Amino acid sequence: MRTLNIDSSLNSEESIVYYDGIIDWEALSKGDVVCINLHGVFFMTPFCLLGLLIRCRQCFERTGELVILDGLSDDVYKYLLRMKFFQSTIEWLKLGTDYSSVMPWDENPYSTNLIEITKIDQDEEKGARDVIKVAGLLREREREILSLWLERNEIETDDFVTVLSEIAQNIFEWSGDTGYIALNRYYFSSEGKNIIRLSIIDGGKGLHTTVKNKIGNKYEHNSEYLCHPFQYSLSRSKGGGLYKVFDFLKQWNGYLFVRSGDSYVYKSKDMISFIKRDNIPFFNGTHIGIQLNQNSP
Repeated sequence: MRTLNIDSSLNSEESIVYYDGIIDWEALSKGDVVCINLHGVFFMTPFCLLGLLIRCRQCFERTGELVILDGLSDDVYKYLLRMKFFQSTIEWLKLGTDYSSVMPWDENPYSTNLIEITKIDQDEEKGARDVIKVAGLLREREREILSLWLERNEIETDDFVTVLSEIAQNIFEWSGDTGYIALNRYYFSSEGKNIIRLSIIDGGKGLHTTVKNKIGNKYEHNSEYLCHPFQYSLSRSKGGGLYKVFDFLKQWNGYLFVRSGDSYVYKSKDMISFIKRDNIPFFNGTHIGIQLNQNSP
């Protein structure tokens, strides 16, 4: 059995990248059993939530064996349950501990604090229906989230929903894989501010490959291909795609993290340029993390 022990909270994008380096995921073969032990995890961001989800799926696809998820605290178990994690992974994993006595959190279907894990199918027809569903959910719920917690007006929130819907559409158009979206709202009492963390993931061919196919061998490092679509528009669509996302982040005091292949890049509003990292543990697909901050007083 190959065991991944996660002994600290998954509270940043870099944390899930670090743990990816502990197991050689590419070397997994039929019959291998992977146990992911979350004994030290007491907090998890949407980025790490989806990173965990896609790794469970990729392990199952390579090994044909269910992933064992063990060592969850009661609160982490309830968080995963509330975010529909187990509904999304029912075919790929099993729990190593019995949580039948743990009472789940109350579910508010009109919550303004989160958007549960939502799937975007890789099939074009099904994926298009999923995007319409996501767009509707975003407009019903995220409009409240953005206007209530981030103090944005209706025009701003509508434009942002359009952009995020386009990213979701890119999953089935370009990745060749099923993707997922999740969102949480957090309140930090020490700062008296709300933040929104949103993540989008797929396990397909990767953003770096897609960009390289469009612009050719222009750069030396894969991380530069990850930066390109946020700095130079590659989209002919109304919403402007990833370039428009980056424009919103600059206006909204936002933070962006993108991982694909063996690289990741990140940037906040106050940074002059992207921070780039290459030669990290390889990831099949594209993983985008977005953080939006409440307006400064």
